[in-house]
Amino acid sequence: MSCEYCHACDRAAGCSGCQRNTALNPLESALLDVFSVTPFLPVVIDRQSGRILLTDPELEPNAAGLALRMLQRRGLVRVDADLSLPNADYSGYEGWTHGSAALTARGQEFLDSMEYQG
Repeated sequence: MSCEYCHACDRAAGCSGCQRNTALNPLESALLDVFSVTPFLPVVIDRQSGRILLTDPELEPNAAGLALRMLQRRGLVRVDADLSLPNADYSGYEGWTHGSAALTARGQEFLDSMEYQG
């Protein structure tokens, strides 16, 4: 993959190497597995700090949010603060921005390549 599709680094300051860093930790891999069967996941975003939490009850919110942020930096997922999911349970997150996360085209390509590699 080339850096022309990377939105994770500041081109003025140079590439952060995100394209070459495809080693995933277990939680990042688990999240990509979830995205392979569920196209959109509900997230909440703290307006003050920008912290992202996943509202999936099966995942620890803080750790999963950090893993999601790392996948976002690599350009594998995107987080949309203005696209909440109509059927998602955002209860307990009043005062947070309700949004969603989804695979990017690069993320789908990455998943496809992982399937071929086994």
